[in-house]
Amino acid sequence: MKQKALITFLALAVLFWGCARQQLPPVILTPAQPPEIELPDGDAIFSEAEELYVNEALDAALQKYATYLEFYPEGPLAEAALYKTGLIYACKEDFEQARLTYEELIEIHPESPLAVEAMIEILDINNQQGKFTDTIDDAIRIPEESLFRSQLFRKYDLLGDAYMQVNAPEDAFYFYNANYRRATGPEKGHVLKKVKDAVAQLREVHLTSLLDRVEDSVIRGHLLYYFGLTCVDKGKTEDALAALTTLTEKLPQHEMAQPAQGLIDEINSKAIGSPFTVGCLLPLSGRYKAYGIKALRGIELAYFRHVQSGRKPDIQLMVKDTQADPFRTVAAIREMDNANVAAIIGPMVMSEPAALEAQARNIPIITFTQKENITTTGNFVFRNFITPKMQARTLAAFAMSSLGIERFAILYPDEHYGTTYMNLFWDAINDQGGKVVAIEAYDPEMTDFAVPIKKLVGLYYPVPKDLVIQFEIMPEEESPWWLNTFNPQAMVPYFPHALKIVADLYVTIPDKAPGPVATAADRGRGAEEELQPVVDFQAIFIPDAPKKAGLIIPQLAYHDINDIYLMGTNLWHSKALIEMSRQYIQNAVITEGFSPDSSLPQVKGFVDTFAHVFGEVSGFIEAVTFDSANLLFHALGTPGIRFKGQVKDEMLNLVDYPGVTGTTHFDFSGDAIKAPLVLKVEAGRFVQVRQP
Repeated sequence: MKQKALITFLALAVLFWGCARQQLPPVILTPAQPPEIELPDGDAIFSEAEELYVNEALDAALQKYATYLEFYPEGPLAEAALYKTGLIYACKEDFEQARLTYEELIEIHPESPLAVEAMIEILDINNQQGKFTDTIDDAIRIPEESLFRSQLFRKYDLLGDAYMQVNAPEDAFYFYNANYRRATGPEKGHVLKKVKDAVAQLREVHLTSLLDRVEDSVIRGHLLYYFGLTCVDKGKTEDALAALTTLTEKLPQHEMAQPAQGLIDEINSKAIGSPFTVGCLLPLSGRYKAYGIKALRGIELAYFRHVQSGRKPDIQLMVKDTQADPFRTVAAIREMDNANVAAIIGPMVMSEPAALEAQARNIPIITFTQKENITTTGNFVFRNFITPKMQARTLAAFAMSSLGIERFAILYPDEHYGTTYMNLFWDAINDQGGKVVAIEAYDPEMTDFAVPIKKLVGLYYPVPKDLVIQFEIMPEEESPWWLNTFNPQAMVPYFPHALKIVADLYVTIPDKAPGPVATAADRGRGAEEELQPVVDFQAIFIPDAPKKAGLIIPQLAYHDINDIYLMGTNLWHSKALIEMSRQYIQNAVITEGFSPDSSLPQVKGFVDTFAHVFGEVSGFIEAVTFDSANLLFHALGTPGIRFKGQVKDEMLNLVDYPGVTGTTHFDFSGDAIKAPLVLKVEAGRFVQVRQP
């Protein structure tokens, strides 16, 4: 047994040794495969989400849709899950998350029908967030050719809402009207309400345009009604009646036919009939009484001539005293409106509240004021008066074209009237290529004008502060040794800046002059000889009242400012100015709205009649109110006049109406266009100058 065991051992050793000497192949282990996981049923998850959505369990539904998208991001229902997720966020008013979800759907599934739905939902989100311009911009990228009817309908509805919010009712009407044409059943009423809202906000120009294009009787009825209403508000009574009558006669069953008839009755009740009543709104008592009486006399003379001539229409006057009080002025206009006046002449003061009230009641009113922008109050407000701008332009044009003046000076009072005319005259000179080479203001309260006059011509200019020589006392120990022989407290001029380094050059002069001193005669001039004024201008403009100008003009001559033209506003048209200024005002040039010395036949007739009736010489106020009344009577005499809006239109249509203050017509804003006269002082009187 032992021998047999030994043999077996040796055999195994040999075998082992042989195997050890061979290259054995490595052992390759196969990795373990993951266990197969069974995915949840996607259809089941989506169905659960849908059921939760229908039952308004939005949070749970949102979670289920998220689960589906987690397991099936490219599944057949992924785009629907994204769309429903966006809807839920929108319902929860998490608009930003809803927008992101819709944009993800559009990016990942651009060809899906739900991508178009997502684009439309983004429009809805924009509107809910008040981002109406974004709605208008985003709508452009939604291709209409691929939209279903319901999608296009919703897109137009949302676009119309956005345009309404950005105050573009004409664009909103386009989309609402397009929807109205394709709407059926309950949709029709929903869209019609929006169409009516848009029509109610349309401007006249858009209403007019749509009436020529819209044929649908329902929409057309609303257009006719609101066109008529807009014309009533603007005083276009004839246009309003035409539109409203068309509505009541051709569409009697329309829902707006009855309101249209009510408007027609109201318009006809306010029609002005013969005799026409003209209101006169003037300050006949109080501080402006004198001006009010002058204005009334001009109106009365025009009325007297109209009645005497037998011309039509019959007219009666309704005169109210405003006392220059704003409350009385407004109350008077309300009384005139109740009396159904055809138009109002006046006022002269409190023109702003009068214009506002007359405009609100669509009553044509002719004001006499220089207030800036009075006619911008509205289309029923007129002005027939010479304004500062008219005077400045006329004076500048005459000076440069007729007198050949190119260089001007302005001396003006430092208050509202003076600064207004200074700026307007300066602008007028610049516009026509002239130059204002000197300008100076003065205190309106002063009576001695030597200082501003000297400043104007370069005779009064203080030494600049940085050039004033200052002096300092140098103590004895700091003084140069050679100064001590003259005075222990020697004074040395002190110069600022760099000149201080040469202070040693300046010493005090000894009590006794070291040599002969040159006399004034040696210098070639008198001891009290003054510098001469620099008069490098040919005319001087002084916008001030006659009493103040009467003080200034002689002082100009005293300071050797001669041989120049003096220029002023219509305030200078006064005998008092000539008496105060005497010979110094000769050849002075001013602007004026009326000259009683004119040789024109209509002016002479007016002046003679006025003097005969009232025993006075007429002035500008009497003349301009006379002209205003006449042109108003002329407008009222136009055949077919029934409404105040027609009176207003006739006044705007006047062309170069001849009057004693010159020809007059009104621009589109109601401001009179007329050229002021130019008067020149000759032989102690104002004479009208012939203009080129």
